[in-house]
Amino acid sequence: MIPGSASFLDGGARPRPMSARLSVMAEAMSKTSEGDPKAVAILAKNIYREFRAGGFTERDVMALAGELLALVTSEVRNERAIREG
Repeated sequence: MIPGSASFLDGGARPRPMSARLSVMAEAMSKTSEGDPKAVAILAKNIYREFRAGGFTERDVMALAGELLALVTSEVRNERAIREG
């Protein structure tokens, strides 16, 4: 995708900010059956493409993935601590 071009998620309309495109992707993901590995893979690919089209480097995407993992890890630890009291 060419930076600044309309995404297929926008229906060919004027380009939306990345946050709006990610919101559309997340909404589409929420409508799929829970735990569908294909839906997750498609969402991941779309997020990757959007970031790369937005000018982010491979290193930036890896940093994002690391931050996402850190957030999930923290949340899981907090939930476990609450359960174990």
